[in-house]
Amino acid sequence: ELSKIVDHPVGIDTERFKHPASPASRPDGEIRIVTIARLVGEKGLEYAIKAVGILAAKNPGLKIQYEIIGEGKLLEKLQSIAAKEGISHVVAFSGGRDQDYISGRLAESDIFLLSSVEEALSVALMEAQASGLPAVGTKVGGVSEVVMDGESGYLVPPGDAEAMAEKLDLLVKDPERRKKMGMAGRKMVEEKYDIRKLNEKLVELYRSLLSEKAS
Repeated sequence: ELSKIVDHPVGIDTERFKHPASPASRPDGEIRIVTIARLVGEKGLEYAIKAVGILAAKNPGLKIQYEIIGEGKLLEKLQSIAAKEGISHVVAFSGGRDQDYISGRLAESDIFLLSSVEEALSVALMEAQASGLPAVGTKVGGVSEVVMDGESGYLVPPGDAEAMAEKLDLLVKDPERRKKMGMAGRKMVEEKYDIRKLNEKLVELYRSLLSEKAS
């Protein structure tokens, strides 16, 4: 019966994703943006690359590093889009990487970008927010369950590179906003998606179901 259905979301080990209390700004003012996604159509990476291209054009003196971690069939197509945008020197395709590399990269980055046109509940997004990164994501699937729009990041329409670039630009120009949003994201993930808390809830759920059966 419907009353017995319980929503139990996927969770992450938030202890693996520690973030510095106040990340030191780099001497050269470099901004590091990161995406973790398979290189497939539903991830909308062409829009992310175009958004970074628009961001770079708006800020000619700014040093930007954009890393895409993941592998997939669209690598060559995405590389050619980066070349067309004139930002091949800015965009690094790192391929598939292990969890240690990913958690290290998240800790060293400034902004997480998720450009999906389709998305369920993104574990990479949870990990980014647990690392204290503000996120720019798209209003699709479960993204709005993780990103609190205006609080821990920004949500934009899918496929809208201009809107993505606008929100990236806001975050680039305001280190305090990045820090505040990152902390809000970390707090929310700890409260809602920490695997230990979720496991405890699951144990409690089983106990209550077993006691119902026994009575």
